Amino acid sequence: MPRPEPNATRELRKFYQAGVEILKASGGPDALEPERKNFWGVNEDLREELKMSLNYITRARRLVRLYPRPQDLDWLCGLGQRRGKPLTKSHAMVLVGIQDPKLRKALATQAAREGWSERRLRSETAAA
Repeated sequence: MPRPEPNATRELRKFYQAGVEILKASGGPDALEPERKNFWGVNEDLREELKMSLNYITRARRLVRLYPRPQDLDWLCGLGQRRGKPLTKSHAMVLVGIQDPKLRKALATQAAREGWSERRLRSETAAA
């Protein structure tokens, strides 16, 4: 019988699912009406309906765009499961701000393997 996922992993999956729902509710990644967007491309009505911060919505949506396939999310959630510490939603919120995919992957892997806190990941990201 497989081990249950840690709470951190469940929260990360929940954050990802919020991103999926946000994309669906907005009609897809490019379907927002231009006159209803704010600077970040988030529909204000949707933001109010979901009762989520602009930062949360933007980062959840970006997480889905960066890891679009189920196996991509499984990879991210699998980091640190055997050795180190699993990544959290807070780690993911930092990772989505890293533009370079190779750097993002390397930092995610190292953060999980070495059990970095979100603060440490943020610091390492700034130094990279």
